Amino acid sequence: MDYLHQLVLDPKDLSKSSTIQRMFEKSLESMEGAKLNAVPTPALILEIPRVQDKLQRYQAVIPNLTLNLSHLIENGEFMER
Repeated sequence: MDYLHQLVLDPKDLSKSSTIQRMFEKSLESMEGAKLNAVPTPALILEIPRVQDKLQRYQAVIPNLTLNLSHLIENGEFMER
């Protein structure tokens, strides 16, 4: 099952850049501490809000090679792949 998540950006965050990890964590926090039910497989697709092909809030987004989702899964179980 694929997962798609539209990132919800924090309007109070005035930084000029952010990492994907930080944006995803903050987005879930803003949704009243939402968590994943399971490890997203085969993919987790994150959509960054844009306005006319420009990032809505940040001048730059720093990609992560991997995301740590272990603390974002509801039952706390994390299977390393």
